[in-house]
Formats: sequence, structure tokens, C-alpha cells
Amino acid sequence: MDDKEIVEMFFARDERAISEVQKRFGALCETIAANIVSDRLTAEECVNDALLKMWETIPPQRPAHLRAYFTKVVRNLAIDKLRNLSTLKRGNGENADSIDEIYDLQSEYSVEETALRHETLSAVNQFLAGLPKKKRLVLVMRFWHCCGVGEISQALNISESSVYNIIKRERKKLLDYLERKGVLN
Repeated sequence: MDDKEIVEMFFARDERAISEVQKRFGALCETIAANIVSDRLTAEECVNDALLKMWETIPPQRPAHLRAYFTKVVRNLAIDKLRNLSTLKRGNGENADSIDEIYDLQSEYSVEETALRHETLSAVNQFLAGLPKKKRLVLVMRFWHCCGVGEISQALNISESSVYNIIKRERKKLLDYLERKGVLN
């Protein structure tokens, strides 16, 4: 079953749509949420809340990419949960950099800020597209999936020091790139 068929099931208010989304993307989204909140039960709660949110927002929304839509909803809910539980200060702080950056993207935006945000995201996507695959994967795993350095190291079969170095160097290059594009002042 493809995304379009599942979205149509949501529009028809067919509850099987929820189980299809859970079956296809549940494990991925639970991992993303767990990387943010550092607790498996809270991550499961975020996924369940995201499924309810999808039920409430489709319709009227008609996402073309269901995986991206679901992962974004889960990430936002996990970030809100983390913020509400204040676990960042009590935890080991490993996700502090990525969570702080995500918090910055969560506030309400005016029309001008929305346009700037869109321009920034477009520039970030262009930057990522120009990177070698391994570096791009490191950054996406760190800042989108909120994976820890050890997890990235293991998944990509590279040393933790290499992961740290890639993150440090590529973050600097990204900031320089955004300044050259005129996105950052």
C-alpha cells in the first residue's frame, strides 16, 4: 500500500489507516522519539499521540510524503514532551546541541519569519545535497533523528572521533555557507 492509498483511507475515516502508518513507520518514529526523550515508554507515547494527531489533521491536510509528515509530527511531540518534562537538564546532555537547535525552530513565526525559515531550510537542503553521502548521513542522523554520536558511529561503521570531527567541521561549513547565501547576518 502506498502513501496515497493510506491518505485516502484517512479521508474515508477508515481506521485501518492508523495501523498501516504504524506498521510502515512506527519503529522508525519510535526510535526518533526515543533519541529525543531518552525513554522508550515516553517514545511510545509520542508515537501514539502522533497517530492521534494524524487522525485529527488528515483531513484537511493531504501530505504527499506520509513518512516525512509522520516523522515531523513525532519529532515535534517528542520535543514538546521533553520540554514539558524538563528532562534535558536532568539527562546526560548528549542531545543538548541538537535539541537546542530544534527548539529554535519550534516557535511561532510571522509571515516574514516564515519566508526566512523557508529560505534557510532550502539553503540547508542545498548544502546537504552537495556533501558526500557519509557526511550527509552523519548530519541528518545527528540533527534530524537526534542520534547520539555512538549510535551514528556504530550505524555508519566509523569511529566516534570521526563523527565528532564531521559534525564540528560540517556545522562550521554550513554556517559559512548560510552567511554567503545571505540567510544569516
